[in-house]
Amino acid sequence: MEPRREWAILSSSEARRKHWPQKITPRHKLKITHKFFQRAIKIIDETVELSQKVAEIKKEEAFKAIEEARLAGYIEQALLYSAPVYKSLYSNPSDREKYQEMLLSGEYSWKKMNEKFRGFLELRAPLNVPSMAGTAATVTFSANTIIDLEQNIETTPVKITSPPLPPMFAKTDHRGTENRLRKMDDALANTYRSVWEALNGISSDRERIAMYQMRQTFDHFLSLLAPNDKVTKYYFGTRKNKGTKKVTRRQRLIYAANMHINERDSIELFVASVDNILSTYDELNRAHNRGELNIAKVKEIIEEMDRIIVEWLDAIEK
Repeated sequence: MEPRREWAILSSSEARRKHWPQKITPRHKLKITHKFFQRAIKIIDETVELSQKVAEIKKEEAFKAIEEARLAGYIEQALLYSAPVYKSLYSNPSDREKYQEMLLSGEYSWKKMNEKFRGFLELRAPLNVPSMAGTAATVTFSANTIIDLEQNIETTPVKITSPPLPPMFAKTDHRGTENRLRKMDDALANTYRSVWEALNGISSDRERIAMYQMRQTFDHFLSLLAPNDKVTKYYFGTRKNKGTKKVTRRQRLIYAANMHINERDSIELFVASVDNILSTYDELNRAHNRGELNIAKVKEIIEEMDRIIVEWLDAIEK
């Protein structure tokens, strides 16, 4: 005969004592003491504090979601605006050679954005929306530069205008950026401040002066992120003839991205935008050109380089 299981021969009260040996005192029979009240008050205070923290986190998440939605809308409009410009250039053999560097950089930027969008939609991979918006802004800036150079370029059947930069790009906190740069170097921060002092000053040639100062700001900023000796060693090793090798801005930018940015996706996007950054830098060199400058265009170029510097600060401070 099969032995009876242990649980089968225990009475219900014995089973409860075996499996739940600790006696639970009913709430109405608890002895209410001063210590009980203190503990209750502590729990109340902690619960309120925890609820406040949860509320702050949820508000922050909601704010971030709203900002990302706005940036996603900007990306959509920026790419709708820029796409026909690039397509027109890629379709025209003469333009392919004329704007070769810009088109190669643009192709890489479009490809990287394509990969990130596909990863998000098909695999639900994380999408760094602010970085993507920065790439879209750079692509749009290049498209506007091309349009300025080629007035007869075909755009779209329905005329659309360049979308305004999102508030986080368009309304840069210059004082805040200056303070961030001051943590790197006082002279750098002072040069950056002089850009806006010149642009908003009363000098008869203030736009040209501001372009010079912004170019100097970028050169100084890049030299701190990518010192000449370290970039030389990174690319050319410790060979005795390394002094004959001249480090380029492109090499400095790629070095800086790999050395100072932690997120792999961000590194790829910054490397993809190198040619566009250099194109913006070249636009600042127009300060050397004689004759009157297009004031609106000058301000756009300065704001674009300012946005690039802020993007780099955001990436390296993460």
